[in-house]
Amino acid sequence: MSEAAAVDRTRTTEYRKAKATMGNELWRLNNLYWVQDENGERVPFVQREPQREYYDNRWFLDLIAKGRQIGFSTEIGLEMLDSCLFRSNTAAGIIDFKLEDAKKKLAKIRFAYENLPVSVRTKVALSKDNEDELHFSNGSRIEVGTSHRGGTLQFLHVSEYGKTAVEKPDAAMEIKTGAFQTLAIGQRIVVESTCHGTAGLFRDMVVDAQNHDKTGRELSKLDWRLHFYAWWRKADYRLPSNQVVVSLELHDYFKKLRQQGVHLDALQEAWYARKYADLGPDKMREEYPSTIDELFFASVEGAYFKREMSRARADGRIGREVPHDPTRGVYTFLDIGVDGGMFLGFGQTDGVRHRMIDCIEDEDHTGSIQLYITWLRQKEVERGFRYTKHYAPHDMAQRDYSSEAKTRKAIAEELGNIKIDVVPRILDKGDSIETARRFIANTWFDEVHCKRLVDCLDNYQKKWNKATQQWSAEPLKNGYDHGADAYQNAACGWSPDPEDRPKSGRSRSRPKGATAWSA
Repeated sequence: MSEAAAVDRTRTTEYRKAKATMGNELWRLNNLYWVQDENGERVPFVQREPQREYYDNRWFLDLIAKGRQIGFSTEIGLEMLDSCLFRSNTAAGIIDFKLEDAKKKLAKIRFAYENLPVSVRTKVALSKDNEDELHFSNGSRIEVGTSHRGGTLQFLHVSEYGKTAVEKPDAAMEIKTGAFQTLAIGQRIVVESTCHGTAGLFRDMVVDAQNHDKTGRELSKLDWRLHFYAWWRKADYRLPSNQVVVSLELHDYFKKLRQQGVHLDALQEAWYARKYADLGPDKMREEYPSTIDELFFASVEGAYFKREMSRARADGRIGREVPHDPTRGVYTFLDIGVDGGMFLGFGQTDGVRHRMIDCIEDEDHTGSIQLYITWLRQKEVERGFRYTKHYAPHDMAQRDYSSEAKTRKAIAEELGNIKIDVVPRILDKGDSIETARRFIANTWFDEVHCKRLVDCLDNYQKKWNKATQQWSAEPLKNGYDHGADAYQNAACGWSPDPEDRPKSGRSRSRPKGATAWSA
């Protein structure tokens, strides 16, 4: 063909139409790729409603919190492949909880590539192909791992970051400080995960994104955009309603969902009820959240207070504002660990119910009595706390030989002009934990001021015995133990002050300014 004929061909309607369609990413995603469905069948990929909604609202940094099997790994994998094929020298990476899981995602991308039209595969051929990486003739590549440090990426997909953040916090921090930093401003990172536990870096990222949304401020290229997709967004999650009995508990749950604007049909309710019977309330909300508030409903596996904290959330005793009642005194509860870690909590009571209204933790692990007194004075000034009792661990009875052999208790009482109640050591840790469980049942938590205390109670775990593959009775020293131990001191040491005891008599009037908590 002559040069003139070649030039003329580029001016034809067919050529312009083909160029327009192949130059359109959305068209390519919905017309060019084949994938395997849940049954392993080869099917053409067409975006489902949640996938298209996500596509239309993508950002530079995307945070996807979701229910299981809605299809985002497939969507993101195809977007990654498409970027590599149609943008030369694109470096992309996939990080997952396990290397085997990351390799499976790469295998799905390979399948999509192998089922492309021959003309596309000829234009951009594979130059390197193994289970860890795909390299293309245009200089683009996709690599997998459990982390990434070194080398610049333009597209990063991090899957199941919630699980990594809870079970492998060091690995999660390495991803944050390593992999995330390999992308220049304006490149793409997509973090997608179901939620695990109630703490960790993924949870912090979601909360930060939620808080940013509430401000109404425009996102910068360094801000994460939060996308939430509930289980009911997947059309397949349905069962014939005559095959499942929906309990009264779930009928009440579905009613609460309707009040929040989530209207499920009978087939969806039947599907949820069947899954609920298999998984139970905690796992169901973890794997298949119905609302964004359920994302971090469940505590981690092996947590001592998992059932009690889940019950508190279901009752609405966590996550709502619990204000300081100025008409009542404040008691404090302290823990000083052998590693120097120190945690101080602040509570109030009407003699029956308890409210946790504040807490402070010493991140420098000084274990300083002077710092303890400084905290007391600080909250006294900042929040107007009027103290009634100060519960401290048995360690406070130990002598400090650098201070004329005085006990820590004596030093603190002198410095702060206070009286300290030392809680006797509970020989059986199980007894202390059981007392705390009963205490939680009558406690309301201000999650704004007591977020750290809630995290500690949620994540206070048993040690895992690798040899026996069982949870041991011994608590894990995981950084959450100081807050949990301080709370146990409150539970084991608490005794009502005269002003805290419930008062009888119908004619008694409330003090001026009293709240609904005043008994």
